[in-house]
Amino acid sequence: MKQTRNVLLLFGLLTNTLHAEDRLFWILAGGAQAAAIYDIQTTRNVMRRCPTCYEANPIMKPLVASPPAAFGVAVSLSAGGIYGAFKLRKKRVRYWWVPVAAPLALHAIAGLNNSRIR
Repeated sequence: MKQTRNVLLLFGLLTNTLHAEDRLFWILAGGAQAAAIYDIQTTRNVMRRCPTCYEANPIMKPLVASPPAAFGVAVSLSAGGIYGAFKLRKKRVRYWWVPVAAPLALHAIAGLNNSRIR
């Protein structure tokens, strides 16, 4: 959690000189990656604590047992959404932020849901 805070702080500091739209892009990008990592970490913690719990996501289900695979796939999929948002932003599409904001929200909700499981 401390590393996530430091990464978000770094993104915040680096974006001070950027335009408002660029700042929003980098904040969303950092948040999306942090939320994906948070989701995977809380999922792994639940799997250790709860023997009857299981991963419901069919894409991540075979990967949860392997930390490098789980984190690699989660961060890569998040990076794909960030790249798509970047391309949309360059084309001046009004809703360029959706491919980043939607997974950010879903991963954050999933991580919070995971952290409530005892």
